[in-house]
Amino acid sequence: MKLSIERKIMIPFLLVVLSLTVTIAAVAYWGGYQFYVNYRMNEVKKILLRAEQFLQHQNSADRVAALSELLGEDVVLLERGRFVKFPSLLKPHGDRIMALRREMSGPGQQVENILLYRSDRLFSETLWLVASYSPGEDRLIGLPVLIEPFPEPLLFFQKYVLLVGLLAGILAVEITIFLAHHITIPIKKLVGICQELIPGEGTYNLPVNRNDEIGILAGSFSKMIRRIEENLNEIRHMQQFNDAILSSISTGIITASYDGQSVLKANPTARKILKLSEEEIVQRWVGNNHQLLSLLKRHCLELCRENSSPVSWEHNIKDGEENLCISGRTELVYDNEGKSIAIMLLFEDTTDKRRFERNMERVKQLASFGEIAASLAHEIRNPLAGIKTCSQVLADQLPSDMKTNQLVTAISTEIDRINGLIVNMLNLARPQAPNRTGVCLNDSLKSISGLVLRLLKEKRICFENRLPPELPRLYVDPDHLKQILLNLILNAIKASPCGSTIKVSLYSLSASYLSFAVSDEGKGIPPENVNKIFRPFFSTDPDGSGLGLTIVQRLVNENEGEIDVISETGKGTQMVVKLPVKTEV
Repeated sequence: MKLSIERKIMIPFLLVVLSLTVTIAAVAYWGGYQFYVNYRMNEVKKILLRAEQFLQHQNSADRVAALSELLGEDVVLLERGRFVKFPSLLKPHGDRIMALRREMSGPGQQVENILLYRSDRLFSETLWLVASYSPGEDRLIGLPVLIEPFPEPLLFFQKYVLLVGLLAGILAVEITIFLAHHITIPIKKLVGICQELIPGEGTYNLPVNRNDEIGILAGSFSKMIRRIEENLNEIRHMQQFNDAILSSISTGIITASYDGQSVLKANPTARKILKLSEEEIVQRWVGNNHQLLSLLKRHCLELCRENSSPVSWEHNIKDGEENLCISGRTELVYDNEGKSIAIMLLFEDTTDKRRFERNMERVKQLASFGEIAASLAHEIRNPLAGIKTCSQVLADQLPSDMKTNQLVTAISTEIDRINGLIVNMLNLARPQAPNRTGVCLNDSLKSISGLVLRLLKEKRICFENRLPPELPRLYVDPDHLKQILLNLILNAIKASPCGSTIKVSLYSLSASYLSFAVSDEGKGIPPENVNKIFRPFFSTDPDGSGLGLTIVQRLVNENEGEIDVISETGKGTQMVVKLPVKTEV
């Protein structure tokens, strides 16, 4: 239970006053009790001395009766080791009284107070024996004294003490209430004003008109509230301005703590790129269960560990069916004293930008290649036709033997190879519009299987079709699809070692697109060559023309698709082709 400041002042003060009152009453009671006990003892001692004098002059046989008449029936008379008069009240304490006689020795008369009994209650009564001993006559005279915890004389005196204490307590309560109100009322007003100012509304003039320290405090408080409100308004405007800037820029910004273990802030663009709310970003940052967030956290930790200058980076990640390119920069945030206080991540989705750059580069390459192909194709094909004709005439005129036939065959084969290269160049330079229709991927794959069967057997390569039997039809040119499959499988055969496996499998499927992958178990593509494989005339095969993948990419693009490569050195390559699915109307 929360206590008000008024009660916090009153309760301790009242407890102090009440404890003092109770203490004074207890001390007064104890002092009065001790005075009463001493008074009773002294009175009994005087009586015993008179009784001793009486017995010295009384030797008659009825002296016991006379002593009982003088001191009462409870008197104790012990002479020469035996009880002459012994009341029933003291019978439980006979041994103690005998021991008392033996302890008393020496000249003269001795009077002692002996505690015979005390009850075990909180406020106990006590039984005392006040005894006088005469050594010459070996006589002990004693009277029991029963002291109650609240004797009537003490209560008579104590009621006045309690009355004074009660009046003092009431007066202290009144004074306490007055002082508490005098102190707490202005403080309560200050609290009320502060509560009104929490939402940003209220008055600055506190209704406390006093000349003491509380009045000075109220005036200072009014000035402080006015300054705080002005500063809050300025901060609020600055925050709105900064939020507007952060919301309008196209760069994602995440501010993390200096140790990189927690997220402080994420702007709307960052939430859009990550497809997460700010609360989810904070939670998943700790859990490391998000690919892009894990990469961002890794960069934060590296920068924190090295305490270096800003670091730029770029990552290609898989987001469902899409391959995203995220580029950004990590840098430290410093305060006015130059101390690092946080880490800032600036990143953006450059997928479209990188795709556009690649497409523009390919367009330039194709344009330049088209110019070259157009200028050289006709000039080369005519001499080739003449050379082939001459080789055939020479073959008819030369003697027919094995060596001559091999030379003529080699000439004819090389001429056909050059002619095929020129045809590919012309196809690349003069693309034809695709005749798109619904095509079954499995049927297209079966139609070209006979063309690669011989090569598969020569290298003892196992070919696996892992495509599901039921797939939506692709909306592409059938001839283009066959040429795409044939070129990719031929490339996989060239890259595969003997006894390995080539697989065609489903990569991803959605309502609009189907992606399939042609995988081999070859040595893979070096990272520095991954972005070059689609360039014309680039090939790592000495016998290759370097046009196969260029033509495949052109055919895929003409059918509104995409092609990507996933390769790991020493483990193989995966060519992923994404083509549109025919939509039923």
